[in-house]
Amino acid sequence: MTLAGTPSPLWRGLLSRLAGFAPSPGLALAVCALVWLLGVAVADDYGVWGDTHDQRTLGEATLRHLAGENGLNLLWPPEIRLYGAIFETPLAVVERILDRDDSRSVFLARYLLTHLFFLVSAFIGYLLALRLFGSRWLALFASLLFLLHPRIYAHSFFNAKDVPFLAMFMVCLWLAHRAFAARGAFGAFALCGVAAGLLTNLRIMGLAFVALVVLVCLCDVVVAGSRGERRRAIASGAAFTFASVATFYATMPYLWADPMTRFMEMLTVLSAHPADWRQLFQGELVLGSKAPPSYLPVWLGITAPPLALLLGVIGLASLLCRVVITGGGGGLMPVLRNTPLRFELLIAGCFVVPLLAVVLLRPTYYGEGRHHYFLWAPFVLLATSALRALVDGTRNVFQLFPRAPRPWVPTVIVACTAALGLGATAREMARLHPHQGLYFNVLANRPGAAVPLHQRFNLPNEFSLEHGYAYILEELAAREHPDAVFNTELKDFKLEHSRWSRLGIAMPRRNMELFRQRDQRRFKYDPNADLDFYVHAGGLFSEPERFPPVLYQRKIYGKEIVQVATPDLARVDEATARAYLATYRAVTSAAPVLSGDVDVYRDEEAISWVRARCAPGDVNGAMRMTVVPLDAALPRYEKRARGVRVGDACLWQAPLPDHAFAKMLFPTPPPGIGVLVSNAYLEERRRQHVALSATQPVARSTFNVYLQDGTLFYVKTPCVPADVEAPFFVHVRPARVGDLPSYRRRHGFEVRDFRFGGLGPGDIFDDVCMAKITLPDYSVASIATGQFVPGGAGRWRVDIGA
Repeated sequence: MTLAGTPSPLWRGLLSRLAGFAPSPGLALAVCALVWLLGVAVADDYGVWGDTHDQRTLGEATLRHLAGENGLNLLWPPEIRLYGAIFETPLAVVERILDRDDSRSVFLARYLLTHLFFLVSAFIGYLLALRLFGSRWLALFASLLFLLHPRIYAHSFFNAKDVPFLAMFMVCLWLAHRAFAARGAFGAFALCGVAAGLLTNLRIMGLAFVALVVLVCLCDVVVAGSRGERRRAIASGAAFTFASVATFYATMPYLWADPMTRFMEMLTVLSAHPADWRQLFQGELVLGSKAPPSYLPVWLGITAPPLALLLGVIGLASLLCRVVITGGGGGLMPVLRNTPLRFELLIAGCFVVPLLAVVLLRPTYYGEGRHHYFLWAPFVLLATSALRALVDGTRNVFQLFPRAPRPWVPTVIVACTAALGLGATAREMARLHPHQGLYFNVLANRPGAAVPLHQRFNLPNEFSLEHGYAYILEELAAREHPDAVFNTELKDFKLEHSRWSRLGIAMPRRNMELFRQRDQRRFKYDPNADLDFYVHAGGLFSEPERFPPVLYQRKIYGKEIVQVATPDLARVDEATARAYLATYRAVTSAAPVLSGDVDVYRDEEAISWVRARCAPGDVNGAMRMTVVPLDAALPRYEKRARGVRVGDACLWQAPLPDHAFAKMLFPTPPPGIGVLVSNAYLEERRRQHVALSATQPVARSTFNVYLQDGTLFYVKTPCVPADVEAPFFVHVRPARVGDLPSYRRRHGFEVRDFRFGGLGPGDIFDDVCMAKITLPDYSVASIATGQFVPGGAGRWRVDIGA
């Protein structure tokens, strides 16, 4: 007989067994194996990433370089050679073994090998957590938390740059712990150095790990109790440093010819990448070179799972408290002598130091934080440390009560809460599949937010369009259609005449490469036939499609990321076809604003292009427009419109932005470029001309050059279009060379060259030619400006001093 409220002996035995159970490393291996089987099943759901072909080219070029060929010098763009190929070279060997004509086999092999390395690093994380915390449950939690990052999980298939760097970072942390645990084991430090050299090969940011390990070795020298210990610490640090430097040099063929010069080139170019893309961040378009200090912390904060984010912050705070308590009145020395605490500080440094470097140094940054995915490894360990602290703290709180429950109860409560958090993340990953790479947590994806998520942050769909093409295959099978015709102008369709063919690597049709060959052959290219389907990936500047009719689409966070459409009204219902015919009649009832082979119409909401007699294939081409806003603080609006056939005519339409415009450029209507200029913009230019005419120019030549409020004005009157056919050059020499972007420093000046026409800074109105160029916001030593004349028959040039 048992008392009420007391577990029976049977239940006590079961609960005791459960409380005493600890998962073995075999269970962690089994979890990784199950995740691997899942990866094999879903690998072909992910698309071909934009950087994949650059990476493949780097691996193939490195193999050719090692074989004595001049492969690295053929790379384009040239900055690709500055990246290490220690991961891509083995993948290139695998590609040579496989049949390259079977793109599906090649890409699946790449994806599965990259994913396998990620899973191996997850198991390494289990082993490291087991050494750090001495608990198999905590080690298993760390391994699961490492795997359940939605964005990183998706990237673990197609991203052979950032995810291998993350995986190797975890391996380096594990080897570093083994080395510091075995004092004086030079072999362990040398092995860690080899791994650190490979890490730096994957990304130059591996130097941060090398510097932190060397710093810990110096701490060992400081706290050494005897001369022998000090010598061993110095020798260990030297072994690590030599092994890391030697490995990095040996695995970077580009450095072999001129190590120091080319290494400095790597540091310079990769810290200020010449590709300065615009990106949407907190509702504003920012350049990578002008990204605010909060860019990386915000992206890391809004893309990490909530459980990990909360525990990671607690882990950092807990570590800081333990450092303060351990130091007490003894200063830093007690902390340095505490070996476990010192290694946890190394882990925290691997997270904090790179993060602070980006915040303080402000390099050119883009990619939604993916370049710093490696921070996930130390952050997971900090989160696991926080979970251990929560278990211990909860147990201590429970013991304050006179009728405290059994000691395993607090552990079960915290464990169940952690399991629920992991389960919620896994559920969200399953819901988003295969678009886990677009994951946002509740901090960004707040219910009822005033501004939609896709208007505040980038939602680039560069990961999977496969299900769009799969829909088309199903459509073809249902209609017994033999094949489908596509448009090669779309970014998701590239032919084999790409720039990489010089290395023998053909770029097949992107996003179809993971289909079987028999399915790929059903997608045809015929420039003289109307297209059957369009496939569109929603991007930064994409707007809801007005034309043609959408047959299939998928939305993530309210944003269309994949659309399948058709220009053939016979494929849509009769009511839709009648609606488009009515739209065509309404558009053509007004007079066009530009006339030519293609007429351009404008109303308050949209721009329409009409070709009255439309031959087969004419509807294939996309019409483009660029709108310069009247408010200079707003970004340009760019739009590509796709057409629909209405009887014998073709109609394209694109929505206009909701702000006043200065200029609209239409490059597609033959015979040339068409530009619309607003009356408000012309009136503003006339007022500027009158104001300038009342002042003295800083230089006189073919054009009078004025300088006002950091802006150069070029004025000529009377003027004819022939006066501005030649391009203008503007070379600005700063007072301090350090003010220049790093990739301009070898020239010594900044280039602001321009052309007059189109959307350039110049305008012709009345009998005046006038242009204005904004100067950089640093102190200027001198400006050289003028105009080139074709053939070099003559030119004008003026020099303006400070």
